Amino acid sequence: MNQFFESIQEYISEADFSLVSLVLLSVLGISWIVQLFFYLYYYNAVIRRQKQEYKGQVTHEIKRHPVSIIVTARYATEELEKFLPLILDQNYPKYEVIVVNDGATEASTVLLDKLKSKHPNLKTSFLPMNAKYMSRRKMCITIGKMAASYDYIIVTDSDCEPTSRDWLSEMMRNFTPEKEIVLGYSHQEQEKTGFFASLLRFDNLFGAIKYMGYACHGLAYKGTTNNMAFRRETFDRCKAYASSLNLEKGEDDVFVSENNNGTNVAVELSTSSIIKSHKELTFKKYLFQKDSNVETGSLYPSGIKFRIGLEVATRMLYYISLISTIVYSLIEGEYLATGIAALAGLIRYGIQCYTFTTSAHIFNEKGYAFKFVIFEIIIPILTLYIITFGRIGKKRQDLWKM
Repeated sequence: MNQFFESIQEYISEADFSLVSLVLLSVLGISWIVQLFFYLYYYNAVIRRQKQEYKGQVTHEIKRHPVSIIVTARYATEELEKFLPLILDQNYPKYEVIVVNDGATEASTVLLDKLKSKHPNLKTSFLPMNAKYMSRRKMCITIGKMAASYDYIIVTDSDCEPTSRDWLSEMMRNFTPEKEIVLGYSHQEQEKTGFFASLLRFDNLFGAIKYMGYACHGLAYKGTTNNMAFRRETFDRCKAYASSLNLEKGEDDVFVSENNNGTNVAVELSTSSIIKSHKELTFKKYLFQKDSNVETGSLYPSGIKFRIGLEVATRMLYYISLISTIVYSLIEGEYLATGIAALAGLIRYGIQCYTFTTSAHIFNEKGYAFKFVIFEIIIPILTLYIITFGRIGKKRQDLWKM
């Protein structure tokens, strides 16, 4: 055995790397180290938080505060019929449900009146069709807040399905005295299968791993109004969506990033708190959604923008340098460089597998162990396309159902 290690040491000491190999290995090493930092520090934060939950190290509020649930709906009779009864059947002592109907039809009116006769805690409001507002959903949430009776508010959408009768309890348990906002997970349900459906679910999962991981470190910058809770006073303090009136979408991100003070945002990770979103996205709608994310991202705090940009840049640099090092070293017969690059790739891949599969288990998702390498390359390329060519001739779109 000693002879084996001695021979390896001798081989390494006699290795003579070319200048090109040294440059490629240096670039690979720097990008690899940065990537491991993001995965181990930020993206694994959700896993560490879940372990703290299991050990009883996370403080929860015992008191169950009364809460108002705002459900935004747009021409959604079928969705309301399917999912509103689940929201009205929560295992929680005192709450009200406010449906703000944008585009009320006779069928939806009849349905809501029928449900109101059975559920005294159900209220309804509406947004007039002639109301001029860039984002009608923002206006609906504002109307719902004005109609709310309680100091705690949860927002969701008519096509969102609570996966448990304890959804409300799990979200509300996070409102300890210092917490003002609670971020929940929204699963992207797609009836269709295939590559694009997997890409959508991966993008949704990876996005949650990132923004919840950052929130665990006091750097909350994003959330989803499919599953978000906040205090009324927090909403009033920032004057609703005053700073995001020019945005078609992304008000939830702006709201979270503007109100985060490093300690007042909580994340809820229990499977009972998950919401299933039944929005069907086409590829075109997905691109519009990514375009809105790019526009909203320009409003993130500078520290967040730097971190996000650094991670994406080093991710692409890592793959380029990894492939280039392996190909060049094989051609030149510098097999030690090939081995170093391959080992670096295997270590990062192993950490990725652990991060994605464990986080996916927490969120009741598939692990994507063999697809995420492709997906994490495709998504930045799509974003780059949107930033450049994708905005040529861009037109405003109705993003309500995206």
